[in-house]
Amino acid sequence: MSEPTRQSSARKGRAVLTLKDYDRFCLADPDFYEVPERYPDDHDRLAAARRPAPPGWERDEWGWWVTLRPRGAAPPRQGWRIHVSVALPDLALAVEIVWGHCVAAGLPFDFVRSRATARELGDDRAERPAGGRLVTVYPADDSALERALGDLGVLLDGLAGAYVLGALRHRSGPLYVHYGTHGTDLLERPDGTREPASRRAVFTPPDWLSLPGVLREDLAALHAPPTGEFPYRVERALSLRAGGGTYLATDRRTGGRVVLREARPHAGIDRRGEDAVTRLGRLWALRRRLAGLECVPRLIEHRTWGEHHFLAEEFLEGTCLEEAASAAFPLTSGPRAAAEAGPYTAWALGVVEQVAAALEALADRGLCPGGLRPRDILLRPGGRVALTRTASLAAPSDEPAAGGFDFRVPDGRTGAAAARYLLDRLRLWLFLPLPYRGPEKLHTLTAAVERHYPVPPGFGARLLSGLWPAGHPAGEDRAGALFAARRPDWPAIRDSLVRGIHAVATPDRPDRLFPATPTDPSSLGGHSFGYGAAGVLYALHRVGAAVPDDCTDWLLRAAERDPRPLPGLYDGLHGVALTLEQLGRRQEALAVLDRCRPLEERVASAGLAGGSAGIALTLLRFAALTGDGALYDRALRAAGHAAAGRWRSGWQAPAWPAAARASP
Repeated sequence: MSEPTRQSSARKGRAVLTLKDYDRFCLADPDFYEVPERYPDDHDRLAAARRPAPPGWERDEWGWWVTLRPRGAAPPRQGWRIHVSVALPDLALAVEIVWGHCVAAGLPFDFVRSRATARELGDDRAERPAGGRLVTVYPADDSALERALGDLGVLLDGLAGAYVLGALRHRSGPLYVHYGTHGTDLLERPDGTREPASRRAVFTPPDWLSLPGVLREDLAALHAPPTGEFPYRVERALSLRAGGGTYLATDRRTGGRVVLREARPHAGIDRRGEDAVTRLGRLWALRRRLAGLECVPRLIEHRTWGEHHFLAEEFLEGTCLEEAASAAFPLTSGPRAAAEAGPYTAWALGVVEQVAAALEALADRGLCPGGLRPRDILLRPGGRVALTRTASLAAPSDEPAAGGFDFRVPDGRTGAAAARYLLDRLRLWLFLPLPYRGPEKLHTLTAAVERHYPVPPGFGARLLSGLWPAGHPAGEDRAGALFAARRPDWPAIRDSLVRGIHAVATPDRPDRLFPATPTDPSSLGGHSFGYGAAGVLYALHRVGAAVPDDCTDWLLRAAERDPRPLPGLYDGLHGVALTLEQLGRRQEALAVLDRCRPLEERVASAGLAGGSAGIALTLLRFAALTGDGALYDRALRAAGHAAAGRWRSGWQAPAWPAAARASP
């Protein structure tokens, strides 16, 4: 991949990350975002994952995967791949079978290192195309593909797994085939041009590729319509998950609108090991128990079509509480808070009363709540509420809510106590939608609720009592007290923050120095100024705090070992050079800056973060510090690129007043 392409795709990857994308970075550490490959699964590693490479083979680990290659060989840069998708109980057996066959046949292959990581790949929140791709075999050509499919099809016959989205199932499975790339996201066409590899959830081989004969029957089977009539016409997807989707649809028989919940066999595995089909069956049974209640959608039917399971329920008009509260939340400005805090308080308390009535109705049917999220509460016209996801009410969901909010009932609370906890959690969220770790923060939050809203007397104390964990000793929010003091002790706050930053530094790790936010689908922070180590060390230096030498050494080593560095002040090596200079490493900083020279001519954007403007400012500073005319010339060229880029994008200079334009 060329440097400009990598630069563009890397920045695009950072830009499109969503809260859902962050889920996989929450698996390996309870306190900080962490790269998924550090997931603690040593107890669950497959025997094959602990085995050395056979004679004449090379073994490596990358992320959650163990890779095996004949010595000196590598998978084709692009070509057909065979994925083996099996249920978790059969994973170890399937890996052993594939190992034996591939070593004998000389075929490179990868496999997931543990059952735990395989479960995460199939989790309902995981990337949909990743589910089922537990073992991958890399045949060299069409003939090798046909032989491998024939042999593995016999050896793995009878095993079943999740359908691999974006791939073509060979016969009845568990083998799936797709045409992919290795080490890049770009496919090379026969004429040498490149195009992005398909990321669609349906099998879409390149249009210039001839389908091998062994796959033609499989393609015909894929295009054959399922038997039976499907009485629903899907209008749009409401959500898409690994285990299936939720859709707004029309019932062709009645013309009425319905919500369709889809479940795929062996997909969407949860912490209990249950797949989406099992959960959908449980939801069907629950909804039948709740038939006739106004606070849940009316159940229509449960059917199977094309191997997928569907539950159809009444579509209810309304707005989910998460969206309604976000739009109405008054603490966005002083004037708005003064005018709207009172009406918002009355509205929020009324909503909680409606939810309490709904929970009581469910309790009358013998349903004990286990969790309830604001997104699953629907505000219907006329002020009524409906609970749209009652499955999580019967058992606590193992899914963490986006943003760190936890609406699950703690262990030990059942029946009425569980309902009271959920209602108190909802009350706190409605007034202050802030995540918290540790119960001590409840002191600060409940006090803030009473300070900002006209709630009834004793409201905060009742919230604190209802949400405080049973058996947890009383404690104060010492960190919150530092900021809540009448005259905050800013030196003490600074020293506390600095101690915390020093405490979490990991100079022994090559991938990151400090905990950070995910910046693309596979990395955290790194060495950059804008979101990595350089920015943290620069901030420590600017406030007069100590910067440990091993941290500065880490930053220098990270910049030196980056095989494909990016340019830029916030995004790339220019910001690293700036920080090294500030920390007294001028010669090392100049060496890093010299490495940036060939990168600067390839920068297309004019921005501050990764574009020519930030580069020009950095070079001007170094030119002023060193008196080096060559650096000044580079700065002028970067500034010219920035100005040219702005003019090409249609930017126009502001019309300054005549007095501002006049000479002094």
